[in-house]
Amino acid sequence: MKHNHVLLALLVAALLSGCASRRSIEEQAYRDAMRDMAREQAQAAARAITSSQTAGQQRQLSAYEQWQLRVTQRIGEALADTACCRFNTAISIYDITSGQSVYSLNENVRMRPASTEKLVTAISVLDLLGPDYSFNTRVLASGTLRGGVLNGDLWIVGAMDPLLSAADLRTLCQSIRRAGVQRVEGSVCVDLGLKDDNQYGWGWCWDDKNSTLSPLLLDGKPKFTNSLASQLKAAGITLKRTAVKTGVLPAAAVELTQLQRPLQEVLEPMMKQSNNLYAECVFYQLSPLTGRRAPSHSDIARLINGVIDRAGGNSYHVQVADGSGLSLYNYQTAATFVSLLRYIYTKPNAYQALTQSLPIAAVDGTLKNRMASTAAASNLRAKTGTVDGVSTLTGFTTCRTTGHLLAFAVLTNGVRTGSQGRALQDIICTAISE
Repeated sequence: MKHNHVLLALLVAALLSGCASRRSIEEQAYRDAMRDMAREQAQAAARAITSSQTAGQQRQLSAYEQWQLRVTQRIGEALADTACCRFNTAISIYDITSGQSVYSLNENVRMRPASTEKLVTAISVLDLLGPDYSFNTRVLASGTLRGGVLNGDLWIVGAMDPLLSAADLRTLCQSIRRAGVQRVEGSVCVDLGLKDDNQYGWGWCWDDKNSTLSPLLLDGKPKFTNSLASQLKAAGITLKRTAVKTGVLPAAAVELTQLQRPLQEVLEPMMKQSNNLYAECVFYQLSPLTGRRAPSHSDIARLINGVIDRAGGNSYHVQVADGSGLSLYNYQTAATFVSLLRYIYTKPNAYQALTQSLPIAAVDGTLKNRMASTAAASNLRAKTGTVDGVSTLTGFTTCRTTGHLLAFAVLTNGVRTGSQGRALQDIICTAISE
């Protein structure tokens, strides 16, 4: 019996040793392949740089050409790290100033973007609605208003303002009173037609603690209607019926007042803190452009696909499932991200609004603790993305060597931990910022 135990132990040890050896061989093969690829890319870059030279003439590489070769080599060395053989990587780096690609790897491969999908949402809304757009929660009356009495219904049309607070609701009710409404003989009604009645996004995980989506939010939660009647009464408005109804705003309704919220106030926390609810609220600001009541995520996605195509991307090869990146069904490519960044750069006001909202390396937001004491610090502005198995980064940085503005996307899928993807991103972003 003891001999059997000894034999079994030896067999297990041999199997484990064999597995370890195979892993070691696989990892070494990957490192060798990545080093070969890096060498080939550097040689190809050198050939491309010198291809326009007259035969027989020799010249030294310019500072820009030397920088480009260094970047290619640094990325190749980073990809040769053992951990990189265990996950998929897509990279696209473009020099906006000189109008040329700096580096690409798998840039047309579909990848899950995680929260970098918020960048797609932000650019699309800035393009279609403009940086001066505001969320607009409207109050209207159907019927006649005489002597302070509304013989009809009081309507609130939801704008999906995620920052609407209890203080805002009090202010709104007080402005209704100042508009001359002292008593409502009809009903208090809300119109929730900005989106469909799905409370969660398409492809969201059932076990995530996600915010409920509603066109009327109060402090980020769907409790607006629960507080509305009491706040109207507190403002000095008498209600014949206290129950709040849901319906469709009559075409003849007359506006009494509104509560506006500048897009930038929502965009900055959405991007810097990667707030998912805020991103979904921004996403559904495109609803009126669909021409449909209560549009679905797919109706909004068609509008965003149009922006992608105009930017020079190809919407056929990507999938927009939501506004935040929470959905498992979102797919983007590194090339698409860079196309969108290049596109928004051509619109100065929108570009300024976007870059103002992005996290800054070593300064704030989700990049506050990254790339400190490097050329990227206080320079690089980019959106991060993290869900289980996914780590992404895409945005802008200025190269210290050339002074050129670069757009980039580094997407990693299949990472065991987010730190693996972040480490690769930080190496690449530091290299292109130097």
